[in-house]
Order: sequence, then C-alpha cells, then structure tokens
Amino acid sequence: LAVKLLRTDRQLPANLDDFKREAQIIGLLNHPGIVSIIGWGETFEGRPFYAMPFVDRGNLLASSVSYHSAHSTRIDDGVKEFRDLLYRLVSVCKTIAYAHSRGIVHRDLKPENVMLGKYGETLVIDWGCATQVSRDARFKVQGEQTLQLKGFNDSTSSGGMTLRYASPEQLHGGKNVGPESDIYSLGAILYRLLCGKSPFEDVPNDQVRSDSIAGKLEAVELRKGGIPKPLAAICRKAMSVAPEDRYRTALDMADDLERFLSDVSVSVCRTSPGTRMVRFVRRNRTASALLLGLLVVASGLLTL
Repeated sequence: LAVKLLRTDRQLPANLDDFKREAQIIGLLNHPGIVSIIGWGETFEGRPFYAMPFVDRGNLLASSVSYHSAHSTRIDDGVKEFRDLLYRLVSVCKTIAYAHSRGIVHRDLKPENVMLGKYGETLVIDWGCATQVSRDARFKVQGEQTLQLKGFNDSTSSGGMTLRYASPEQLHGGKNVGPESDIYSLGAILYRLLCGKSPFEDVPNDQVRSDSIAGKLEAVELRKGGIPKPLAAICRKAMSVAPEDRYRTALDMADDLERFLSDVSVSVCRTSPGTRMVRFVRRNRTASALLLGLLVVASGLLTL
C-alpha cells in the first residue's frame, strides 16, 4: 500500500478541506486510470490520510528521462520504448476525458502525476488541485452523471499548479479554468515526451507566465531531431493559447495519438505520399516484402 498524509505544516482549514475534497473526488471517480482509495482516516495525532495501491514502476517522467538519455540528439519514433510513452499518454487522455464527463478538472497534470505499473497500469494521481465545473454538451456522456461533492461550500480547491504545465488561463489568474486547461496540460506532457524537456524549461520562472500567455513557446520540433510532423501538430493544437483553438475534448486528442500509432493520418496534419508509403511498409512488412520480391522477379523476366 501507499499512504498519503497531510503534511504537518499544512494543517490549516483550507488545506484540510483540499485533502478531504481530493479523497472524495478519487472515491467517487470510478475508472481504471484513477488510483482507488482502499481506506481513509486519521492518525492518533489527528492527521488525515488515505491508503491506495502501491504502484512500483515509477512515473511517466522517469520513463521519459530514461528514453531521452538513450536518444540524446534524435528520437526514433519506431522503437517500442518511444511508442510505449505515447500509449501511456493515450491512457491519460482517456482517463481525463472520463473525469471531464463527471464535471471534474484535474488542474495539475504533469508527467510526475502519472504513475506506471509493471502490468501496464497507467494511473493519474494527485487530484488535490481538482475542481468541479459545470459540464457543457461536449463532455456530457450518457450514463455519466455530474459528480456532486458533499460537505463543501466551495467546490474549488485552493491548491496551486505546476508552472510549466499550467495553461495560459491558469497563469492569467482572472479567467475561468475548464476542461480545456487540462487539454493544454496534456499537450505540455506530449511536449516533454517528444523533446525531453518541459515547455519553457530554459525560461526563468518570473518570465514563464508572460511568455505562456503571449504564446512565446519554442516549437517542439526545433528542440530535437526526428520528431514526426503529425506529433508536432498534435502538440501544437493541444497547446494553443486560446482554449477554443485546442482539441474539443481529451478523447479527440487521444484519437489523433492513436491514429498516429496506427500509421494513419491525423486530423491536424496532412501527410505526404512519401510518408504514407513509409507507413504502409511499416504496417505491412510481410506484404511489402512479398510485393518487392514479385517486382524483382517480374523485372528479371522482362529483361530476358
């Protein structure tokens, strides 16, 4: 088991409410991509805690660091290790889409908050910054009711955010934060998986806010070689400055990632005939080898 306790230096009423809100949100969200709560209570000293399954394969950040350490100058999108990172992100997108369908926005998505298990588990953790929002038609899924939190006058957490993965509207401070904010953060995670660095990693902390709001982010394909254009386009779409310019839902982003992994054209990038041919060969290696052999034989017969 893993046990999460409220730190002794965070025993203020607002922090206690956030901790209890997080436990309630996790307890009410029923999805295989969200860590489950096995039990909760208080220690003898009065510190609240909850227990959850222990996941022992590290997190998405550690896996990304490991991959990029082995591919320091150029990525290879055909190797298993890289494609596994993308499959993990697809799972995160679908998990967040479920949360949005219940009216919950995570607000602190980052690779460190995605735990990996040795049997393929991909779990989104740390819902301490999550907030409840009103769902619009995009996120209403039949059979999924808006989650109702009990015991809180205000459904919004007082928790913070992670500077380099936060959306421009979060950093602005005066704008509404909805599901679109999580989609931006999903794009920021993809940015990290593609180039090995977080967005604005080389920008001073006091400048990140203004650069993010202004959209002054270095294109991911300029930070490392070998990044496929479709993935760069997906990242750019998800991280659009204006919320309305991003993917409509996290499921739409997951669909484009799955299309790339299936060597099919994505919705945000036109694929050249040459790239389509390479993908066809990669998808149909046996058939391509047979076709090439037949062409060689036919060419030989024509020269007789």
